Amino acid sequence: MFELITDSPLGVKISEEVRIEGKDRPDLMVNWLRELLYFWTGKERLVAAVEIRTLSETGLFAVVGTDPFDPGRHQIRNELKAVTYHQIRVDRTDDGWESQVIFDV
Repeated sequence: MFELITDSPLGVKISEEVRIEGKDRPDLMVNWLRELLYFWTGKERLVAAVEIRTLSETGLFAVVGTDPFDPGRHQIRNELKAVTYHQIRVDRTDDGWESQVIFDV
């Protein structure tokens, strides 16, 4: 998601623990991505790294590393307005997990 927002090099300057819940996997995915997007739209911090510590059907605990936005270092390519439920898909495959998410730009 943040590769859509910027292709500028990012470094972890601030780490924060995040807990997210959802009623099922698709709802959890949307809530998770909305929380990550909030780092940008609400806190002006770009997500540089994520370490998921625990994950279940309805919950997620992670440490998110961010880089505060600096117009001298970061170029914004796209502004994402929202994460949508439209055609959301979260599937288990032989290789792991695969998802489809549509962003409002």
